[in-house]
Amino acid sequence: MAKAEAPTNGDLHKSLMNGEKANEAVEKAEEKPEDVAVPYFQLYNSAERFDYLLMAIGTVGACGNGIAWPLFAVIFKDFTDTFGNPGADFMSDIRQIALSFVWLALGAMVGSYLQVAYFDTQATTGTLLQGLNSDSAAVEAAISEKTGHFIQHSTTFIAGIIVAFVGGWDMTLVMVGTMPFLAAAGAVLAKVTAVMSSRTSKAYTDASSLAQQALSQVRTVAAYNGEERTVSSYEKALEMPTNVGIQQSMYTGMALGSVNAVAAPVLEVFAKGRVAGGKLYAVINRIPEIDPDNTSGRILDKIFRNFCLTVPAGKTVALVGSSGSGKSTVVQLVERFYDPLGGAVLLDGVDLRSLQVKWLRTQVGLVSQ
Repeated sequence: MAKAEAPTNGDLHKSLMNGEKANEAVEKAEEKPEDVAVPYFQLYNSAERFDYLLMAIGTVGACGNGIAWPLFAVIFKDFTDTFGNPGADFMSDIRQIALSFVWLALGAMVGSYLQVAYFDTQATTGTLLQGLNSDSAAVEAAISEKTGHFIQHSTTFIAGIIVAFVGGWDMTLVMVGTMPFLAAAGAVLAKVTAVMSSRTSKAYTDASSLAQQALSQVRTVAAYNGEERTVSSYEKALEMPTNVGIQQSMYTGMALGSVNAVAAPVLEVFAKGRVAGGKLYAVINRIPEIDPDNTSGRILDKIFRNFCLTVPAGKTVALVGSSGSGKSTVVQLVERFYDPLGGAVLLDGVDLRSLQVKWLRTQVGLVSQ
C-alpha cells in the first residue's frame, strides 16, 4: 500500500501562489476592455471595388451639390442687382438669370438624386442586443449619407470662400478671422460627444438588461416583493448617464451656441420629438378590443374541482405530477396571483383575501423552474 506523504511548507506555499495567480487570471478575464475608437477609414475595410465605385460617384455628386449653394448666391446676387438697377435689356437679363437658375437646379438634381430615405434601415432592436445594434447603427450612419453630407458641406465651404473672395476680399478677410474660433468650438463639440457617448453606452445597456430581466421574471419579482428594489436598482443604473448627459448638454450648448446662431436644429429636434411622441401615445392610448374588466362570458376550463389540500405547520410537502397538472398553480394561489372562484385558501385559518397582498408575499417565496 502506498504511503501518503504530508505536504511540506514549500508545497503549501506553491499551492497558495498558484491559487493567487489563478484568482488574478480570473479577475483579468472578467475585466471588460475599454472601448477604443478605430480610424475612420477602417470602417471601409469590408468595402468591395463596386462599393468604391459607388462611393466615388457619390463623392462627385456631393461635391456638385455642395458647389450649388455658393453658385446660387452668385446668381441671386445678379438677380437682386438687376431688379435694383433695371436697364434697357431688363427682360433679357431676367431670362438669362432664370435660365441660370434652371441649369443650377438640374445640376443639383443630378448631384443629389438619391433621397436620404434610401439609406434608412428598418431593423428592430432587443434589449439584450442593444449594444450591438446601436454600434451597428452608428457605423452605418458614419459611412452612409453622413459622409456625403460632410463632402457636400466641405465643398460648399471651400466654394463659398472662393466666391466671397471674388465678390469682396476685404470683408471676407474679416470673416475668415473668426474661423479659428468656430473650428475650436466644433472640435470641442466633437470631442465631448465622442467621450460622453462612450461613457453612457455601457450604462444604458446595463439598465436595459436589468429592465428586461425584471419584466421577463415579473412573477418572481412580485413573489419576493422586489418591485421597489428593482426600481431603485434601475434608477441607480441611470444615475451615471444622467449626470453625463447634463454635462454633455452644457458643453454641447456652448459649442453649438458658438457655431450656430439660429434655432433651426433645435426646432427640428422638437418636430421629431412631437412625431415620435404621437407614435408612442398612439400605442399607450390604444383601446384594446378585449376588455380585461369585463366579467361576462363562460369559463370553459376549470381546474382544481373538488380539490382540498391541507399542509400542517412545519411540515414539508412535495407536489408531484406531470407538466401542466397544476403544481405551480397551487403555490400561485397561496401567493394570490389568482383567487379561487369557489372555496377559499386559508393561512392559519384566515382567508387570504382578507390579508394584505404585499405583506403576504413577504412571508411566502416562490422560485419558478
